[in-house]
Amino acid sequence: MNEGIDKTEDSLVLKVEKTIERENLIDYGDHVLVALSGGYDSVCLVYILYRLKEKYGLKLTAVHLNHRLRGLDSHKDAMYVSKLCESIGIRSFIKAVDVDSYCRENKMSIEEGARKLRYEIFEDLRSKIGANKIAIAHNQNDNVETVLMRIMRGSTISGLSGIAYRRGHYIIRPILDISRKEIENYCYENSLNPVTDKTNLETIYTRNKIRLELIPYIEENFNDNFINVMERMRKSFKEDGEYLSLVANTSYENLKVEENKGLNKISLEVKKMNELHSAIKSRVIIDAIRDVLGNSKGIDSVHITAIMDLTDDGKSGKVLDLPRGLHVWRSSGILNISNKKPNFLNVGFKYEIPIEFFDNNEQLLIYLKEIGVSICCKFVDREFFEKNKKKREYKFIDYDKINGRLVFSSRNPGDKIRLKVGTKKVKDIIINMKIPRENRGSLFLLRDDEEIILIDKYRISDLYKIDENTDKILCVQIDDSEGRKAVE
Repeated sequence: MNEGIDKTEDSLVLKVEKTIERENLIDYGDHVLVALSGGYDSVCLVYILYRLKEKYGLKLTAVHLNHRLRGLDSHKDAMYVSKLCESIGIRSFIKAVDVDSYCRENKMSIEEGARKLRYEIFEDLRSKIGANKIAIAHNQNDNVETVLMRIMRGSTISGLSGIAYRRGHYIIRPILDISRKEIENYCYENSLNPVTDKTNLETIYTRNKIRLELIPYIEENFNDNFINVMERMRKSFKEDGEYLSLVANTSYENLKVEENKGLNKISLEVKKMNELHSAIKSRVIIDAIRDVLGNSKGIDSVHITAIMDLTDDGKSGKVLDLPRGLHVWRSSGILNISNKKPNFLNVGFKYEIPIEFFDNNEQLLIYLKEIGVSICCKFVDREFFEKNKKKREYKFIDYDKINGRLVFSSRNPGDKIRLKVGTKKVKDIIINMKIPRENRGSLFLLRDDEEIILIDKYRISDLYKIDENTDKILCVQIDDSEGRKAVE
């Protein structure tokens, strides 16, 4: 099989080899599972990898999926693949799957369902046979078509960089730099006779319309070198996107703040976020989403914009409920991104608000809407206390000293708090602190069934302060950055 190889094939093999080396797609001794449909692209891929088998010490296995969508033609494709693999001495697996039934049951389009099934089956087989790479036959034209689809749907720079050479640990795309014309010439000159999927010639699918109608129209009427022009533009987007992502990753690490380990949650400091350029800011948000959900699939640009809006002034107290169970809210100058919806009480200030914790890992968020104040209550460790005890927005309470209910409330006539010098009226403390009269009505208290524990962010009762015997520390974090609203 290695004899009689013409210059066209040698040139193409060298081009793929260059891609493999530049993108670090294959290591010596890899076991590569090749997705082989029997069409031009995948036949070209398997033959080129066969040519490179000795150089990289490869073990090659092919997998073909019969989607059962084209009747007898589907079976003919499977037979072609089987004979092809036998001729070059590589093992093949032929798997049949009822794509139509799967898509109906899961309410998916044929395109979406077939793609999902393909990758699930590829991964399952890869794991069973011990392959460490899955080679997919996406080519340069596929990349251009993908970029055009994303332009029409709206996309970021990262989206316009097209299909990645590799995805995760296993999936690689070695012929992504080869055009469809080069692939067809290669197959013709080497008499490979790939099969043709007639559905690829039907314009009922978006990608087919782009491939069969839009691109030929542009080439005929505007630029006959359109594919190469789009490829240069795509690579430029890719380079710009990689640099912006690098900057964003550094910023992301700097923006992370102390978080509750009991929640799958990322917390970012709003003030520092607002110092970033919007291009970096949006990428930081995407990085956080990926950490919470594993990836950002299903979270579109409109959702990222809504999250960025939360960093504007006056946005505390609002919770965004986004696709895939993602919840985003701002509290106490912190943007929180989590897959668990917060206990967020949005109530009038004149009510008593009882505080209940269901477990030590949970936090409670409260928005006192009448005065424009957000409060976050959570349990913290001694290290967090020592680090933040001098910050005015943090108040720390010995939770074991609380008697009965824990309640936030507005002030009542005759309220008193216990200090070192004895009991003192809350009203007198406020006057002595020279808090303006117009602001006094917007102060809140924290109390249990016996005592007042806290006067807003100003005073804490000596009975509840942290000491060397404190075991359970309750942190009350207060955010009034929006500006207090008078209620008297």
